[in-house]
Amino acid sequence: MVSDNGFSRHSDAMGPWYRKVAVISGWKFRGLRLASIALVLASCDSGTGPEATAIPLTPFASSQAPLSINGYLALATEATACVVNDYETRVHCIHRDGEQADVFGRRGGGPGEFRSRPRLVTRGPDGTVAVIGYNWMALFEQSGEFVAEVPVPQSIRLSASADSVLMGEQLESDRPSRSVHVRHLEIDVATGESLWEGYFPTSIAAEADCPPFVFSSGSTRRSLGNARRFPSGGMVFAPLCRGQMLFLSHRADESGILIQPPLYTLEYPRI
Repeated sequence: MVSDNGFSRHSDAMGPWYRKVAVISGWKFRGLRLASIALVLASCDSGTGPEATAIPLTPFASSQAPLSINGYLALATEATACVVNDYETRVHCIHRDGEQADVFGRRGGGPGEFRSRPRLVTRGPDGTVAVIGYNWMALFEQSGEFVAEVPVPQSIRLSASADSVLMGEQLESDRPSRSVHVRHLEIDVATGESLWEGYFPTSIAAEADCPPFVFSSGSTRRSLGNARRFPSGGMVFAPLCRGQMLFLSHRADESGILIQPPLYTLEYPRI
């Protein structure tokens, strides 16, 4: 799924004959944005000067997506992805070949309508699409047919695709102690019932020797967040600091395995 923005401006540094055009294409999946930038120098019609050569960069694969500031993407099937259109308060599902599969949801209070702007979209159980708002979650068939709506905790952040259990985390502030804790949750998608909740204190990552994380409000985070959950029950907290990651084999693991660079490296697309 690719979201395109384009802009053009005159570049005085390049002289009066040229116009600089930048086309930026990006793909954000679970918070990770992959960006490819193509710069084209094109000659203007007025004036005389050397003729410029266009240097296009052809993407490996692309398809048009609705404009949105929401970066979440649900892989409903191997060939279909769904994204939120913030400006229309709707969800668009699009095939890999660029053809639109379906559009569903809208602002409103009825079945299949959104009381507030959707915050997240992810794969739901049995091939459904789960759309999550401030304190609600709506399930749709890929055809756009509304299935059900269940309550969820406010401002939950996903740690994994939903399937039958929604895994996420939520920030909790303790103003007297100026502390922030990260509460990890497991919620039954069908009923909205809480199946488990817990905390992972920063002490289990003491070996990483990370300084305390302080929010702009001055509060200090006392437990680990930014988890990615695995179907096996394990999870990874990343990043900690200095590129370190902490793996837990299960949610009751009190030690974990600390992985430090250069045992792994971050790779970005070459442009």
